Amino acid sequence: MNSRTRISSLHQLRRGDHVEAERFRTLPRPPFIRRGRVQDIAPGLGVVWIRDADTGQRRVLDSQDYQLWRLS
Repeated sequence: MNSRTRISSLHQLRRGDHVEAERFRTLPRPPFIRRGRVQDIAPGLGVVWIRDADTGQRRVLDSQDYQLWRLS
């Protein structure tokens, strides 16, 4: 993966996209990052489900809590 594109709307995502999600934090510490492939998207709810690349588990990410990036 050579580049990241910031996702400003969940409408920009498609199933199968490889994404990186940085959790918003108020305290200064290293970012909490999840990576995986998009499985489902619910823009009306503000959430996206990914298959976590590290654990293989299905994760729901709330766009209020995470900044999403498409990896390519």
